[in-house]
Amino acid sequence: MLKLIPQVHSLKFKEGTLTLPAEWRVHVPRHFKITRAALKRMNEIEVAEYAPDILVKIVLMQNKEAYRLEISPRGIFIACSTDQAAFWAVTTLSQIIKQSNSRALPCLEIEDAPALAIRGYMLDISRDKIPLKADLLRLIDLLSALKYNHLELYVEGFSFFYPSFASLYGTGATPLRPEEYLEIEKYCAVRGIDCVPSHNTFGHMTAWLARSEFHGLANSPEGMMMWGMMRPSSTLNPLDPKSLELVKTYTADVLKISGSAFFNLNMDEPYELGSGKTSAKVAEVGAAKVFLDYFQQLYDHVKSYHKIPLIWGDFLLHHPEAIAQLPKDTIFIDWGYDMDYPFMEHAENLASMNVRFMLAPGTCSWNSITGRTQDMLETIHQSTAAAIRYHGLGVLITDWGDNGHVQPLTISLPAIVYGGIEMWSAPSGAYRLMVDYLNDVVFEDSSQQMAEILLDLGRYARHHPEYRHNATPIADAFMAAYAAMQTPTPGATYLAMLSAHAWAEPKRYQILISDISSIEKRLKTVTLSGHENKARLIELREAIALLKCFITSMTIAGPLWSPRKKKTLVKDLMKQWPKRIANHQKIWKSHNRPEGLEDSLRGLQMIAMVVADAARSI
Repeated sequence: MLKLIPQVHSLKFKEGTLTLPAEWRVHVPRHFKITRAALKRMNEIEVAEYAPDILVKIVLMQNKEAYRLEISPRGIFIACSTDQAAFWAVTTLSQIIKQSNSRALPCLEIEDAPALAIRGYMLDISRDKIPLKADLLRLIDLLSALKYNHLELYVEGFSFFYPSFASLYGTGATPLRPEEYLEIEKYCAVRGIDCVPSHNTFGHMTAWLARSEFHGLANSPEGMMMWGMMRPSSTLNPLDPKSLELVKTYTADVLKISGSAFFNLNMDEPYELGSGKTSAKVAEVGAAKVFLDYFQQLYDHVKSYHKIPLIWGDFLLHHPEAIAQLPKDTIFIDWGYDMDYPFMEHAENLASMNVRFMLAPGTCSWNSITGRTQDMLETIHQSTAAAIRYHGLGVLITDWGDNGHVQPLTISLPAIVYGGIEMWSAPSGAYRLMVDYLNDVVFEDSSQQMAEILLDLGRYARHHPEYRHNATPIADAFMAAYAAMQTPTPGATYLAMLSAHAWAEPKRYQILISDISSIEKRLKTVTLSGHENKARLIELREAIALLKCFITSMTIAGPLWSPRKKKTLVKDLMKQWPKRIANHQKIWKSHNRPEGLEDSLRGLQMIAMVVADAARSI
């Protein structure tokens, strides 16, 4: 029984089998370069004009990624209209061959096409991890196997090397360089994936504005009050011509080398717009007008390089009358990372305005350490269903690195697999297919437990009585520590802020830790194959230890603990935090560049320092 994932649209078995020879004779149209390359990666091939084992023929089809794959005793026949479609047919054929116990393949006929034109994944490489090349290429291989066709490596600040600003990078900096990006782009291209540049240009400009030479371009140079504390300025002043000049200069460094037809300007979360230097102008013409005027200038800039701009839709969703004023080829991306996000309602509204749109769910791994499983499943399913129903261009699954990117990439694997399944065919039983693919293909787990263990690790937040948006309650530890560090008594402030937290209750804490420990025990029973999966196990064990450390760092604020038990918890924390920080560094260096590690550590060290200060009063 074949298990083809993503599920194909139609599969009919026929009588007989096909035995392939050791070397395949293939006939592929000359301009089908990625298909030919895929076949070469699978087996030794010989180009044959007559009597080929594998024949790829161009046939007009309505969907440019649609294909028909036939296996008969005479050979393999692929009908399609594009190289991309033939590549997906070969991807499916690869699964059939791997699942056949011998060279004897079952005779069958498959008709297949994707439910969505754009099936994307976005990885944050600015907060704070830039994966090593080998890790990134393995990720691209997985995306290709799941028939993704769009990858974005999100950049804010200096995680990409802009030649026009070479003097801004220190001697120890390890950003992604243009030549490295082009290697990644080429690797993606021969695997059916469009590598789309994604560089923020309005909000999320903190790293640029922190430098003295650009600080004057901040909308609010004094910073902003958010979540009860002062935070550095993050939004450019869109009224200053020098802001536009800066953005056009660094984006040009990317636009002129990129082979993609698209460019993501981002432009999300311009928090300070309407205050500071833009307060008077916004009062005069409105925030939407200021935003659109700035966007139009960047739109013209991107179009001068013959690219199509993408932007996040969070700001304009608050100004729906302005959405219709966007240039017609702009791609509007609506993001939502919580299970109750109204993707269906938004998609219907965008479609009624004839806006070209994509929807963006999340892996929901950030601000959690081990994930938010239900939010991940719901946002991916709901966004895919809405995009299909209202004819959206596609779905872009985001993978952010908020608060130090402390979660391992392994936590995002269920989302990547589930997203690939949903975006290609939106089948019933997508959850079961995800579990099977994770166990059989990704982890090669003979015990068939790894997938559910990983998914259960992302369900610990159910032990908190209140739902958290875009995070689990461990984010409360970050927020309390940030706020406490701005006071003269950080330890006491931290304890006071978390004293009423649900996880500071002894009984609830004990149930939560017991649940996590039981999952940890299950992890010891899995049987995985391959060096990469051994490394993943190490990552997961450490993620669990870090999660426990966070939770215990919160529970010590509880007033109901006995003094003796609280002292025991604190004593253990004083041992745990140095281990967790040391292991975080070790694992980071095994999979990521040094760039960003110091920033990531700062958050963990801050919590450790606040807890240590609090321990003195316990």
